[in-house]
Amino acid sequence: MNRRIFLQRSSMALASIAAIPLAVRSNNQQSSSTYALRNVTDKNKTVSYVFKVIHNGITGFATAKPAEKLLEVQVITLLDKTTGATKTVTVFYDITQVTKNSNGSSTYRIEAKFNEKVSGDSKPADALGKSLLIDCTTFSVLNILKKNNEVSLSLKYETGGSTSSGDDDDVCFLTTACVHHKGMADDCDELQTLRWLRDNYMANYAEGRNLLKAYRTEGPRMLKAMREFDNRPEILDYLHDHLVQPSVVLVKAGHYQAATDYYAAFVKEMMSKYLA
Repeated sequence: MNRRIFLQRSSMALASIAAIPLAVRSNNQQSSSTYALRNVTDKNKTVSYVFKVIHNGITGFATAKPAEKLLEVQVITLLDKTTGATKTVTVFYDITQVTKNSNGSSTYRIEAKFNEKVSGDSKPADALGKSLLIDCTTFSVLNILKKNNEVSLSLKYETGGSTSSGDDDDVCFLTTACVHHKGMADDCDELQTLRWLRDNYMANYAEGRNLLKAYRTEGPRMLKAMREFDNRPEILDYLHDHLVQPSVVLVKAGHYQAATDYYAAFVKEMMSKYLA
């Protein structure tokens, strides 16, 4: 079956993709997310950098409240390796400008200035300075840039729990999350079928390999973002019924490219709704 004809003719498939539930985020819009670079050597000292960011202050910069545009930065210096004693200096920066990457990804160029009033007597670390230029890919990485746009510090997004759970099963991340939500085993029919598609079809041609590569990057980001949604169970139920099960049916019918295209189109729509 020609993949383009499949997508054009299957109005039910297109309707299912378009009807993916919108994210319902917590009423507490000022909950912060953490990006960190931990235990690096800086001038013979062991230092950790922790940025606490309210994503709405970035993605919704134009209408965000001033408090949502405030970056909290902690610089934690290890004083004694034996006792583990540390010194923490906390400062704050105001986000003054945000520009979204023109390629459509969830990467934002951020300009921020040191807020002396909120920071009080605390001073910014030498590695940061009073003005920050940042590239942030939400739920993934926050890069502090030098004036020549080279990366000075690279901080990774952190969640409250493990970032390497079974839900992030390589490129079957969504299927794994859905079947675990349904209480199914790791060797259930749905997972086995879509893993077969991944290993025996998608991995064997260039476009399929490119999709797999993209999923390895975007999969963990998607799940991390969904953990912040109040309606995560509703979304997972919908994905199981409208993404996983139809894809399995297509694979078992021998329509491997149609299954690949359907899955890819679904994920693309999810990215536009959940990671924008």
